[in-house]
Amino acid sequence: MLLALLFVPLLLLALTLSLPLSPLSYFTDAEHGVLYPFGFGLSYSSFGYSAPVVKSTSRPCDSVSVSAKVRNSGGVAADEVVQLYMTIHNASVPVPIKQLVSFARIHLSPGQERTVTFTVAPEDNAVMRDPDFVQIVESGRRQLWIGGSSDARVSPGVTASFEISNGSGNASVVLSKCARKGRRALYSAVGVADAASWSPPRTVLPLKHDDSGGG
Repeated sequence: MLLALLFVPLLLLALTLSLPLSPLSYFTDAEHGVLYPFGFGLSYSSFGYSAPVVKSTSRPCDSVSVSAKVRNSGGVAADEVVQLYMTIHNASVPVPIKQLVSFARIHLSPGQERTVTFTVAPEDNAVMRDPDFVQIVESGRRQLWIGGSSDARVSPGVTASFEISNGSGNASVVLSKCARKGRRALYSAVGVADAASWSPPRTVLPLKHDDSGGG
């Protein structure tokens, strides 16, 4: 009885304000969207991005370098958190629409421009194979997006893509067979932390199963 008394006012409030009734709808309802998308932030200045530079093709076990120039186009010095997201097209399992690969916080004076470089490692390209839960790197196209937020309406950002091709003819490679090359670093708001022995949790946005074969 008590639950019913609490639920009815909430239901009437949701209907009056046209709010989604399910928490999940905040992630799936394009009409309502979210108030603060992942990576959202305000600044006293504005920033522009140049087209990313990335190799057009890569092997499954290769690390891919992608860079873009960021310019402070406003009138005051400010920080910008540059974020790299990726979409895996035509995956054999459901994958995020966008997944955060890396980010870097930079400080720019008015008119100043800086090149920011990220590395997409093999584990960033991997998916979890069903049903044995083995991580594999599948051949196919990867769409990259660099900007100041996960939502293009907040930060237009810039895009690029590259293709993963396995010369052996196999559609996928087991991630554990890829030898680790180099050292990875996690860039944060408080500095640079060596993360060679630590793998950050993957941050993901809503799932989809892309059968469209393209962008």
